[in-house]
Amino acid sequence: GYEYEPWHVRYVGKENAKLIHEADMPLETYLLQSAVLMVVELAVFAFFGLYRSFRNMTILRELGRVCLACGLVMGVYLSGLFLFGDAHTSRMVLAFYALIGAALLCLKRVILRLVLRRMRKKGYNRKFVVLVGNGPMAKRYAETIQIQRELGYGLLGYVAREPGNWPEAEWLGTFD
Repeated sequence: GYEYEPWHVRYVGKENAKLIHEADMPLETYLLQSAVLMVVELAVFAFFGLYRSFRNMTILRELGRVCLACGLVMGVYLSGLFLFGDAHTSRMVLAFYALIGAALLCLKRVILRLVLRRMRKKGYNRKFVVLVGNGPMAKRYAETIQIQRELGYGLLGYVAREPGNWPEAEWLGTFD
């Protein structure tokens, strides 16, 4: 079996140290499971595309993806615990971990969205666009860029065969 170690009493208390000792479940096993959980989370979050920009997606859709990914991670992890016959890991602790983790991740993303929106309205963290053509569709796109400043796009101007009557954008030249 597993030998008694002083850290059991120091970090988990006498009663829990006795249970850990009897169950042969050392801290190293929990640390290994945490490392596996981290790799699973990274893979699932990458699969759901949570590491890319969500500039053009609504916040509710983004938060829905985050919650779905967190739920899938817990499902995969619990399935692994079942397959490997681990009866010592607390399912309640995992449920709290999943709920608190998802809630904090959603809160972080909402705060980040609000901060970025405010910065973009002030002119920071922007991408600039050059439109090709000066027809009605280009004008509508330019109006959308100017109205929705929180998206972070700015209009440098447009290129067209000839300059048009378009005061809100600068004619940058021809296609050639």
